[in-house]
Amino acid sequence: MSPLATGFEIPFLRAVWIGTAVLCVASIAIMAVLIARRAAASAEAVQRDARRQSLSRFILAALKSPVALDAAALPPVTQADFPILVSLALDMLRSLRGTDAVRICSLLKLWGVEPYLLAMAVRGRPGKRIRAVTLLGFLDDDTSLQVLLATARDREMYVQISALRALAQRGASGHIDTITDSLAQSGQTNTLLLHDILQRFGATAVPALSRLAQSPASAEVRTAAVMALGSIGATDAVPALITLSEDAVTDVRAQALAALGKIADPRGASVIARRLSDLDASVRVQAAQALGELHALSTLPALAGSLNDSDWWVRFRAAQAIHRFGDKGVAALKALSRQPGAGGEIASQALLEFTGAR
Repeated sequence: MSPLATGFEIPFLRAVWIGTAVLCVASIAIMAVLIARRAAASAEAVQRDARRQSLSRFILAALKSPVALDAAALPPVTQADFPILVSLALDMLRSLRGTDAVRICSLLKLWGVEPYLLAMAVRGRPGKRIRAVTLLGFLDDDTSLQVLLATARDREMYVQISALRALAQRGASGHIDTITDSLAQSGQTNTLLLHDILQRFGATAVPALSRLAQSPASAEVRTAAVMALGSIGATDAVPALITLSEDAVTDVRAQALAALGKIADPRGASVIARRLSDLDASVRVQAAQALGELHALSTLPALAGSLNDSDWWVRFRAAQAIHRFGDKGVAALKALSRQPGAGGEIASQALLEFTGAR
């Protein structure tokens, strides 16, 4: 080995050893930090669980107390306790109503949690915003109401849904025009969830829901509005539903017929009967079911004709609707069962299924 080579290799090997030692020390330091952080997190979790249990016991005791509590009677809390209080309140309010729910909300106000909720409702991650908005639905002050109305226009779909549910929880039917205007411009696609929320606003919401159903909103939003009108069941919605039964959107048309059936107003009978010849089978199915709710004898010939429909479900629902006319319907099915073809076959099947005899 040459002196030059030896002179180069020794510093190089020394540098490698030093680098390795530094990496080992750094690895040990990182490991120590991770272990310390894990231990600290575990300690924090234990403290948090203990704090949660302590606050939970106090809230449950307060609910059983015969006297109202004031701020001086409450255990002190810090901002670090606010997430725990929010979580506890949401868990309890899922199963409580009435005075217990009111008392929990009053405790939160006494602890000063409401400003924290208002701030959390308008910023942060969607999950936290949803929790805050949900809890605001149990409050009764104007500030939180205005936050909910603003959040009802939120672009985040599930934040908006939570705000709408909270407004329904508060019975904010006086603001239904603002609420439906926000929906007319939204991109909501969850029709079933939206329907469940909208129908909670009750009969006072019928004019606004009728306008929303006939607006240029998305098909999903319009369909939800139509379904809500049917669930509310107010006869004031019948004129709008008759118009909507001719709508270009299949789902809107079908649900308008279903809603007319639920309301069972005689004004809808001839309109529903005409839809038995709709190009879409799902619409014809809804028309047949709706006529079964109305029991209008004038529609019996149209239902009898639908026993020969090309779609089996339309034939079956038509036979089912005829049976719901009572003795006259059973007599009609017996007569129709003697006819050849699909109509006679489905009439016989319906008699066997619904009466046990042909």
